[in-house]
Amino acid sequence: MPKPKKTRKKAETQNSRKSAHKKPGAGETAEEDSRRSKWVVVVLEAAKKEGHKILTDLQYDHIVDVLKRLVDFGNPAATGDLDIKPIRSFHELREKGGILGRINLRVYFGVVSEEGELVVAKVYKKEDDGPTPRHVVVLVEDRLETYKEGGLRKAATAYQETTRRR
Repeated sequence: MPKPKKTRKKAETQNSRKSAHKKPGAGETAEEDSRRSKWVVVVLEAAKKEGHKILTDLQYDHIVDVLKRLVDFGNPAATGDLDIKPIRSFHELREKGGILGRINLRVYFGVVSEEGELVVAKVYKKEDDGPTPRHVVVLVEDRLETYKEGGLRKAATAYQETTRRR
């Protein structure tokens, strides 16, 4: 008995399954990278120091809690309320008001899909209107490149989702 021909719908379903099981970093676009199920959030030592200089301990703890939520980056149900915008090869998380008061805080992070990591490279207090300053863009890109090459890993902090025991 001859094999039945695949219908277009069945072929599309098979193709979508293949792309859903792609290994992270295997030619994915930034948008596909952001749809991973869970990320490890790595905060570089320099970014931690910048945050401590700008924020009180209570404000800093709030930002740490926000950054921990980035393990679900790309999941609109979990992080859809966060103000995150892409800038060139990295992303900008914008926080203002509430516990931060009048501080207009920016947290810059990059996606290292091969490692399944989001790397927080810089924390910055924005004081002027307009686009992200050029020196910040260059610094973030340099730190991310150095991290990808194996540097800046000492004293970095990693957050990942842990499962709860019952």
